[in-house]
Amino acid sequence: MTAVSFLRRASIGAAALAVVAGGVLAGTGTASAAVCGYNDDIDGRAVYNHCGSTNVMIEYTIFSGGHGQMCVPPGLRDMGPSWLVSNAWYIGSPNCILT
Repeated sequence: MTAVSFLRRASIGAAALAVVAGGVLAGTGTASAAVCGYNDDIDGRAVYNHCGSTNVMIEYTIFSGGHGQMCVPPGLRDMGPSWLVSNAWYIGSPNCILT
């Protein structure tokens, strides 16, 4: 391998690494980047982002396979560490009562 070929491959590799690192860093920023619904890892937390205007009931699954339900208000709801909560989804009951 010539010196020019080596430098070309090294610069391409460095550029690819920068793109990957940039994507990873951008994806772990703040909770404001959360999409509507369940978000698996926002700064190490499982978060449900309810984008509607009323409280709704969601169901969630924890890592052991157990399920639970909770009423969530509009906005972000921290559900615990991302290693504990594995999924959450809307099940209805608009205007449920927050406890």
